Amino acid sequence: MHLERKLHSILIVFILLFTPQAKAQIFSFSDTSAVIIKNTNQSPAHWYLEITNEIGTDSTLRWKTHFENIPVEWGINFDCQNQNWPVVLDGDSSDFVMGIYPDFPQKLIIGAILNNTPGHGVVYFDIFDPENRSEMQTISYEFIVGVAGLNALEELPWLEVKNNKILIKDGILTQIEVFDLNGKLIFAQLSSSEFLLEKTNTQLLRFTRENKVYQIKLGF
Repeated sequence: MHLERKLHSILIVFILLFTPQAKAQIFSFSDTSAVIIKNTNQSPAHWYLEITNEIGTDSTLRWKTHFENIPVEWGINFDCQNQNWPVVLDGDSSDFVMGIYPDFPQKLIIGAILNNTPGHGVVYFDIFDPENRSEMQTISYEFIVGVAGLNALEELPWLEVKNNKILIKDGILTQIEVFDLNGKLIFAQLSSSEFLLEKTNTQLLRFTRENKVYQIKLGF
């Protein structure tokens, strides 16, 4: 019995020593996407997403880009407060330091030199721990510049904006998203009839229905 108990203890120690231990998550995002709405003369266009250090010590992370419909005339740059990259291209990758900022999260700042060129595209960043690639988060910065990617209200016969209401006239279920001046999502709702539009500094309304996306500008 004593030998059996001793062998059992040895087995437990062996399992603890040689079983792979899961690493705790070292970073997080409260928001993983941003929408940047500008005119062509509002250059450079920039905004940020915040990364939170979950381990209380400096750590090296890595980013890798994926561009979607970014005009070749735009110059994309990136800054993480303690490092910056004045030129970022599709497929680029680099390490950066996730620091300790006790009073506020660290900002990951995207910028675009627009060169008087309208466009509607997205820059994606895969953010991950190079020592643990299973811990990865994709963040996105969507640029809507000028009239590119936008619909005129008269192009959407199923939609009417009247008396601070959005009316869905054909009864088809529609996802409605409302963005403020900074491109931040402030409200979202599914509706097949109407949606009350409060008088805010709204710039963009996005409608998703039947696997298609429509966008209109309001308020300026």
